[in-house]
Amino acid sequence: MPEMFAEIAVPLPVERTYTYGVPPEMAGRIAVGARVLVPFGGRVLTAFVVGLADRSPVEKTKDIRELLDTVPLIGPDLLDLCRWIASHYFCPLGIAIRTAIPAGLLRRGRTRVVLADPGRGGKVDRRGMTRTERAVLDRLRAKSPRTLAFLARSLGRPRAEIRRALAALEGEGIVRLEPYLGGGRVGVKMRKVVRLVEGVDAPQEALDSSPRQRECLEEIRARGGAIGLATLCKDCGFSASVIDGLRAKGLVRVESEEESRFRPHPATDVFGEGWEEFTPGEDQLAALEEIRQAVDRREKAVFLLHGVSGSGKTVVYIEAIKSVLAAGRSAILLVPEIALTPQTVSRLARALDAPVALYHSALSEGERYDVWRKAGTGEVRVVVGARSAVFSPVRDLGVIVIDEEHETTYKQEDAPRYHAREVAVRRAQTAGAVVILGSATPSLESYHRAKMGIYRYRELPYRYRLRPTPEVSIVDMREAPRWGESWFISEALGARIAERIEKGEQSILFLNRRGHSTFLQCPLCGWVGRCHQCDISLTYHRQGNALVCHYCDYRSPLPDACPECRGAKLRLRGLGTEQVEEEVEKAFPGVRIARMDVDSTATRGAHRRILERLHRREVDILLGTQMVTKGLDFPGITLVGVIHADASIHFPDLRSSERTFHLLAQVAGRSGREGGGGEVVLQTYLPDNEVLRSVVALDFSAFADLELAARREANYPPFYDLINVVVTGTIRERVIDVAMMAVDLLIGPLALPVEPGSVEVVGPAPCLVERIRGDYRWHFIIKSRCDVDPAPCVEVLRARIRPMLRGDVRLLIDRDPVSFS
Repeated sequence: MPEMFAEIAVPLPVERTYTYGVPPEMAGRIAVGARVLVPFGGRVLTAFVVGLADRSPVEKTKDIRELLDTVPLIGPDLLDLCRWIASHYFCPLGIAIRTAIPAGLLRRGRTRVVLADPGRGGKVDRRGMTRTERAVLDRLRAKSPRTLAFLARSLGRPRAEIRRALAALEGEGIVRLEPYLGGGRVGVKMRKVVRLVEGVDAPQEALDSSPRQRECLEEIRARGGAIGLATLCKDCGFSASVIDGLRAKGLVRVESEEESRFRPHPATDVFGEGWEEFTPGEDQLAALEEIRQAVDRREKAVFLLHGVSGSGKTVVYIEAIKSVLAAGRSAILLVPEIALTPQTVSRLARALDAPVALYHSALSEGERYDVWRKAGTGEVRVVVGARSAVFSPVRDLGVIVIDEEHETTYKQEDAPRYHAREVAVRRAQTAGAVVILGSATPSLESYHRAKMGIYRYRELPYRYRLRPTPEVSIVDMREAPRWGESWFISEALGARIAERIEKGEQSILFLNRRGHSTFLQCPLCGWVGRCHQCDISLTYHRQGNALVCHYCDYRSPLPDACPECRGAKLRLRGLGTEQVEEEVEKAFPGVRIARMDVDSTATRGAHRRILERLHRREVDILLGTQMVTKGLDFPGITLVGVIHADASIHFPDLRSSERTFHLLAQVAGRSGREGGGGEVVLQTYLPDNEVLRSVVALDFSAFADLELAARREANYPPFYDLINVVVTGTIRERVIDVAMMAVDLLIGPLALPVEPGSVEVVGPAPCLVERIRGDYRWHFIIKSRCDVDPAPCVEVLRARIRPMLRGDVRLLIDRDPVSFS
């Protein structure tokens, strides 16, 4: 019987932790926060030690197989943060820890499918088999083994359907499921280095007998006395025998050393040019003084830095980080999307006398691991990244900056469905650090907290150096004449674009809808091309000449005729960025256009290449979706045109008005950031809409007061907290039944262990898109007053509903949702 036991959290969707025995050889080395390999459910996987004890709460335990860390991977502060995430966002602790660490550090038990008798594969009686079972069998006959993920992907069917087929085939003894330890495992990257032996001079006669050894020795000296073995052999052309000869003569030695995959962001980046010209003004200095005092006192303060576009918020960020570094502490800067904010990152690297590390999903697993390690050792003290960078294990954290804090990309869509802003605030509180939330259009939650005194409010009401804000005008598309033959560009906007082209200035055209046309329709019978797995119409993309589902990426070629009535006159309806690009090229011959959307930036580095062209004035018109609203600070942009300003106002979502204001005000802020104030043209069919009128005035306070009043009346955030509970499964009737039962239990007598009237349940109802990737989705919303903890309601839900779940029906719990689609 082991004398020590470990509490283990596994990175799987299971609510509890497990107790394992610690083998005697590990007893003196194991620690809380370390990774271990454990047997679990017939497989072996990576798990985390979250507690140690000399007694076990259960009689029988399995032993840990292997200790992967002699030094804990997760420090006490990050482990406490993960515990809070697990509790606050209702997810397993192992899932929270898995999210916090680099993905390459997990090895997970997987299952592969093999033919039980390969020689029998072609002789199986296929009568009575489903189509999916036959398709799986054909794949395995072509090559065995195959993974579940491969079968689902290659056959284009949901995993649940593949699992049912495999269960049937396994029951017939046709296939066998085998567990194995899969997944990558990153570690320290090592390389061989050839180094001169100090104090040893080579006898001339020894080198005269081998000219290649002499040349090799000279090459090593020219490289500073050391060079990588691979470089010496592959690039310089020296053979192993030459190097072995030098080793035998005692002139060189071959050593192993770490090869860092970490590359700090270059301080000479093109986007950082001219940053030395920017110095804090009066408003920035006032904000900085208060922030510096809070840092010096280690106050647990959150600042909302509300500054109009171009007001110099980045100056405040950089000067605050400088102060933190000068005090020997560390900083984290979060940006909504790393590829879309090159100027912020480049200016930070240029201004600081310290390496700036990027941490985001575009890096390789090894690169992320090296950044993680170097942050933990203190070698890196400034980390910049998207939401996952909030977990960077920097030493003595002094400040967390969240740029464009209103952006919904800070919310994780999969479990744990955390919001990086809330996680940052929690982490800073335990670390004695300051949080700076920056935005020209703050989220209503942050703005309300600032007005209530929960956050400290600092306003930058004017553009840097008192430059004028852009002039915003509305064009009523119901009556406005069109530009030439274009049906969606007004004469007013077209004339302004032509004027900018003539002056050599740059323009932005914004339409938050990618693709060419939003749907394909038959004018005879009304048929519309729809995804076979999702309840959504297919969007036509000129690039690839295909109909595409924007939820599951299903692709279909354009049909020659209507599948329903065989009519041949199919029509493309709606407007997307590809069609705008076509029409602008026709309307302005010879114009240089760059399109920035998900399709045009799918390849690595595409964002950067487009922005570099914009920086070099090689683009006249930048056309795009919401990507063009973020992080662009180019002096040549003096005009912004919004094609359909009202496109998202009436979207059935509580945040549709707020999201519309954010998008329009942010893209308007790209115009005229240097010199004149620039112009913004909003084309709309709703010229009297109050949201659009607030954008015209660039008056966030007026919009916020209006929207907050409506939210208060409807019991919506920030006055109430929301939990969106989604029931999913492949059988619609079962999904509806579970959703109905859940709501009946919650609203029944004495069901909710909270003050009467403090919590209400809304629903159930189908989600905005009822079916995605073959799964039906119904949801209901738990609304609770901000002074009431909704956790007991969720525990009631878990205790009563989870045991009723059967088959592939699942319960997803999303606290503080930003979308209900």
